[in-house]
Amino acid sequence: MTTATNLRAVPLARRFMSFTWLVIGIVALVLIWSALFKPSILVDTLITGGMWALMAGGLALVFGVMNLPNFAHGEFFMIGSLVAVTVFGPIQKVLRASPDDTVLKVLGPFPGILAGGGPGTGRPRGTRR
Repeated sequence: MTTATNLRAVPLARRFMSFTWLVIGIVALVLIWSALFKPSILVDTLITGGMWALMAGGLALVFGVMNLPNFAHGEFFMIGSLVAVTVFGPIQKVLRASPDDTVLKVLGPFPGILAGGGPGTGRPRGTRR
């Protein structure tokens, strides 16, 4: 292995290698604890992190293709999220009234997801192929 690929040869990396493993260990313990005792925290964290990753990936793709940052990306995401919550609201009321409806539990979020996606995925009007 060459010196460029060997991280232990770099003094700064060697200095903080044990600290890195300590942080990874603490994160692993917190994840195990939350999965066993508070699974809702783990699910909420994964969903929130997924949304942040989706926003960051979209912003990076738009900037990489156009070389122009689209700062309205967050607003588009917010509008889509509000539409999804608005569509899912009545479904959630029905779920609270009849909590044993398994089909609605499984298929209930999909109308909100589809409505939140919006019509902006197709070809712009007036353009030719």
